[in-house]
Amino acid sequence: MTRRDARIHVMQMLFETDFQPDKPVGDVYFLFKESMEITDNDFMKDLFFGVCAHREAFDGLISKYAEGWSLDRISHVAHGAMLISIYEMYFRTDVPVKVSLNEALELVKAYDDVKAVGFVNGILNSIKDNRDRNPVE
Repeated sequence: MTRRDARIHVMQMLFETDFQPDKPVGDVYFLFKESMEITDNDFMKDLFFGVCAHREAFDGLISKYAEGWSLDRISHVAHGAMLISIYEMYFRTDVPVKVSLNEALELVKAYDDVKAVGFVNGILNSIKDNRDRNPVE
């Protein structure tokens, strides 16, 4: 599985958690993996559980830089792509920030409205430029 494939799967799992917020994330992960008949992948697993563990903090960052937009106005695809990219920026030193930003934009281009690309790009670049001022633990 490529890292892009892993990101797509994680975005799909995050979408699932949006509609079933009370379902344990472990159940979402294992049921998704089973239903898609995919083998375990360390990168995918780290992204999904990492995003879920830090989602509240990441949503705070998105809200901070999405001036005039509430989280419920942001599409699930754009939101998921941003969450993945933010996790990579903060916690995946093996993924260059530029690659993470580009991958998020590619996800949005492929699965969302083209107008969302600029919006996502602006928010992610603001988060990238202010990482030192906005620590996430």
